[in-house]
Amino acid sequence: MIDKNLSSTLVQKYALSCVSLLLLFVSGFSAAQDFAVVEIEIDRDANELSDYLTGTPLPKPEIASLLDTAMILTSVHNTETTAYCYANDKNGNTVGRIRMRIPAMGVLFFLASDIVDERGFVGSVICNAKGFVVGTEVMLGVVTTDIEVMQDNRFEVSSMLFPVTATK
Repeated sequence: MIDKNLSSTLVQKYALSCVSLLLLFVSGFSAAQDFAVVEIEIDRDANELSDYLTGTPLPKPEIASLLDTAMILTSVHNTETTAYCYANDKNGNTVGRIRMRIPAMGVLFFLASDIVDERGFVGSVICNAKGFVVGTEVMLGVVTTDIEVMQDNRFEVSSMLFPVTATK
């Protein structure tokens, strides 16, 4: 006879897994609906990030001289993986997409000014990658600060929500 507590726990885990898969599908579907937004490829490594953190000028000074956000993706997976990210504006509309090839056990990053070519952008970014990838978000500007990233890894897929992304 199966223990009722064990059975209940298994059902809860199964339901949670199904909901996570559905959310991954829906977030990918909503990003795919806006075909007008072109996906670009970004290739920046950790060495370049250290320059930004120590005060090197940001890449688009006319847009990002006061504020930009760095989103860092770290692969904890033993093979190369690709991350697909998209930015949503304050109304939830997709306004930019990028793709990054992350080397096995590697670190890459992109800036809000890379994914969104607008002045005064404030919104969020969602990234999905096969394998185990960890996201970190750092606001760059007069004061540099970390922002908590919401992360989930299920069924060999990592999902990251960078909740507050800005460039000015």
